[in-house]
Amino acid sequence: MIRALIDNDFSFGGGKQNYLTGEAEEQLVLKLILQSFYGELFFAPEEGIDWLYYISHKIAKEELELVIRHNLLKANFIQAINELAITIDSTKRVVNLKVNLLTNTGNIINNEEEINL
Repeated sequence: MIRALIDNDFSFGGGKQNYLTGEAEEQLVLKLILQSFYGELFFAPEEGIDWLYYISHKIAKEELELVIRHNLLKANFIQAINELAITIDSTKRVVNLKVNLLTNTGNIINNEEEINL
């Protein structure tokens, strides 16, 4: 169970209606994993991906892929990563991700995220 987001901030004041479960929870956790910058989350300062480091230092795409996979597999609901496609546009400072995951319940999650640096 995780709090829902309203305008990219955690929601409060609505009781149980503020919490997500099931597939909605999985989608939000996936979004948080992919969009969180290292050190950004006050409740988990060691979590997140150091996007600026990997892009500004022109680290190999394969190394970035390993970091993303490592972060995704920390989520207790992900059984397997079927597909992870990364497109980096260094001039626009944008990373596009396409992810296909298998959950522990057998659901397939397809997600696309754009990370603006």
